[in-house]
Amino acid sequence: MMNEEMELLAMDEEALIKMRVNDWNFDTFVKHQEFSTQPERTKEYSGLFTGEYEPTEEVLELAESPLRLFFFFFIPPDHGDE
Repeated sequence: MMNEEMELLAMDEEALIKMRVNDWNFDTFVKHQEFSTQPERTKEYSGLFTGEYEPTEEVLELAESPLRLFFFFFIPPDHGDE
């Protein structure tokens, strides 16, 4: 979207209301792929995890206390190499 188009859109109250209600639709504004804001996968990445995932039992137990959960992620694990 060019600057002039963005300025016109910013002044169009009806269009802004539609965007709030219907979300932003890039297809109506992006006519060429090189201007797209959406990422495009151009190659496969080997080694990425492709299986199912879910929280561990340890994290689920800590989830009862937001403070304990915070410290679980905040404090680095003790690797015993000190």
